[in-house]
Amino acid sequence: MSETPSYNEKILLEQIASGNASAFGTLFEQYKDKVYALCMYMTRSELIAEEITQETFLKVWVKRTELTHVNYFNAYLRTIARNEVISHLRRMAKEQL
Repeated sequence: MSETPSYNEKILLEQIASGNASAFGTLFEQYKDKVYALCMYMTRSELIAEEITQETFLKVWVKRTELTHVNYFNAYLRTIARNEVISHLRRMAKEQL
């Protein structure tokens, strides 16, 4: 994943922001392995990493109208994934009390 957004990525984000599910599928295919790897690194659990990867992309879809304002999608996506992992781990810790 490059840090500098490409022209094609900006177009893809604009398409997703307007509700284009096919463009979202393309974005998912481009980034799913990277998000999964980050989640796997943070949780050490395949099941939790898969779940959080899905939650991350669900959040991107729900907040898709904001994508036109995102300059660094890679950082945006990593932040969402990291926050989802932290939230999940906190929920798990509370359940064990």
